[in-house]
Amino acid sequence: MTGIDRLSDSLLANAPATRPMRTAAGATVVVAILFFLALAPFARIRLPELPAFLPAYEAALALCDLLTGVLLLAQFARLRTWSLLLLASAYLFSGLMIPPHVLTFPGAFSAGGLLGAGPQTAAWIYLVWHFVFPLLVIGYAVLARPGEPRASRPGLALALAVLACCALTVLTVAVATGLQDRLPVVIQGQSYARVISLGVSPAIVVLTLAALVVIALRGRGSVLDIWIMVVLWVWLCDAVLSALVGANRYDLGWYAGRAFGLAGSALLLGGLLVELNALYDKLAAALVEAEARNHELERSREELARAQRLEAVGQLTGGVAHDFNNLLTAVMGALELISRRPGEPERVLRLAASATRAAERGAQLVRQLLSFARRQSLNPEMLDPNAVLAELRELIARTLGEAVPIELDLDPDTRPIRADAAELQAALLNLANNARDAMPGGGVLRLATRNLDVGCAEAALFPELEPGAYVAVAVADTGEGMDRATLARAFEPFFTTKPVGKGTGLGLSQVYGFAKSAGGHVTLLSEPGAGATITLYLPADAGHAAVAAATRPAPRRRAAGVRILVVEDDLDVLQSTREGLSELGFSVASAVNAAEALARLSDGLEVDLLFADIAMPGGVSGVELARQVRRLRPDVKVLLTSGYSQSGLDLGEDAPLLLAKPYQHDELARRILEALEAAPA
Repeated sequence: MTGIDRLSDSLLANAPATRPMRTAAGATVVVAILFFLALAPFARIRLPELPAFLPAYEAALALCDLLTGVLLLAQFARLRTWSLLLLASAYLFSGLMIPPHVLTFPGAFSAGGLLGAGPQTAAWIYLVWHFVFPLLVIGYAVLARPGEPRASRPGLALALAVLACCALTVLTVAVATGLQDRLPVVIQGQSYARVISLGVSPAIVVLTLAALVVIALRGRGSVLDIWIMVVLWVWLCDAVLSALVGANRYDLGWYAGRAFGLAGSALLLGGLLVELNALYDKLAAALVEAEARNHELERSREELARAQRLEAVGQLTGGVAHDFNNLLTAVMGALELISRRPGEPERVLRLAASATRAAERGAQLVRQLLSFARRQSLNPEMLDPNAVLAELRELIARTLGEAVPIELDLDPDTRPIRADAAELQAALLNLANNARDAMPGGGVLRLATRNLDVGCAEAALFPELEPGAYVAVAVADTGEGMDRATLARAFEPFFTTKPVGKGTGLGLSQVYGFAKSAGGHVTLLSEPGAGATITLYLPADAGHAAVAAATRPAPRRRAAGVRILVVEDDLDVLQSTREGLSELGFSVASAVNAAEALARLSDGLEVDLLFADIAMPGGVSGVELARQVRRLRPDVKVLLTSGYSQSGLDLGEDAPLLLAKPYQHDELARRILEALEAAPA
């Protein structure tokens, strides 16, 4: 069942009449007939002429008919049935004919009527009005049936119907006024005798009866049919009392006929208004139900998202555990081999380098996860993108193997950029790894850089970028490419086309997160069989000269004499940090928690810098420890460290420098000296 069919079942036009409704309609007809029978013997009693009666009566009648017509047209706009359009036109035409009738009626506004009316004008307008209405109702009754054709363009049909009613009204008034001398005389003074003798009034009665019989025989029994039959019965009482039983204007039958006419018009309007109120009630109930369903849907979405996250975590756990097990195997194996034969320096250095590389790969994986979660701190610095790519070329080449040669297309005038070096390298390595997986049979990897200025002309091409200077870093492969469905989801977290355990689906989402965190954007162009090109658009730092990328040498010569208090609850990390700083020339003291550190400082321990982990047991974090140390010893500088990022920690105002774990000792030394040179908090 279509939406229109479901809607039609709730409207008067198609809703089946219930037994109580049929009973009410029958009772209304019986009451009307009883009043008719009671008034008929007195129909020709002459009553006083009340000129104000007709304008008041027909104003109410016009209002009822026009409102009824509009409501029926509204139903037609929904149901699109031609029968309903004819019925709506009947009421609309009736409402339009009433104003010219009352304006041309003798004695209503002037002795001879307005609009150039003559003695016969109002009578002919009345007759056309009362002929057309039952004719249109008969048309409605004939067309209305189950499965009747619907208007394909309801708006056009509705407009044409309104225009036709207006045109017929204008034509009727024009003929009744302009050709009044040529029209037959249908009324003499106030007498209807000639209308009766000519058979005009009987014809209206017969036509009304015909409409009533057609609807009754059709037997559809809708609510609208039932009440249209009631209206026709009342309309029939009006016609008989006015122009058959009655004989003159302003006699009892004429006044009674007007009352029947207004009652009949109000009946259907009342039913439509009751229906409208019921529809509003249904709408209100539907809105309440919709709101409840929206809440339920929101809860379902949250549960689905939770289930998807759990599923993603399960997939992620397998992939990450596999990677970490490989890395731990490399580290543990190297350390075990070193411990067996520590007296061979070259072998020890080679194994130590292998363990270091494995640990760095583990740190890179953690950075990816934290970056995806937006908890990884970014340390933006000026970088030469060409230098970054040149430095990574060897590492990428080892990752890709000999089957995938690397081509560099670096613009020598590429501007420096401001970004986190480690994150940029991780993003490029991710893209290289994806390119390798897309070229299982080999191919070519192309790395390119170029400058990009986004102004008014380029804004339409790059709507995601703010106007300014950028550097485009592109990674292109000649692999399998992606179809549209894959392309649309490529940056979604945990989305991967690889088998379970072969990838976490974090690679491209990490690249996307890095680009956005750096103030840029990333685009992906690909077609099946045509490879893929991923371009990072990173803000240029045009105010400075390009600087070399990657790591900086540790400033060893400034370490001598610097006193450091290291606070770390992990004893293995504490021992490694102590020995590393000592080898670099620092004087190192240590504590395993904040309470011990404060006690040592209170006992007179002289230090230049506090290096503390943020997350520590005992109820006092590294951040709170830093605040207390600054109050106790304002001259002591502070450097904090954490496996989380600054964005994921509450460091408060005047936040000290933060070094993200894991770190190398040279990097630690450089950050310590930066902290020592920092202005007092």
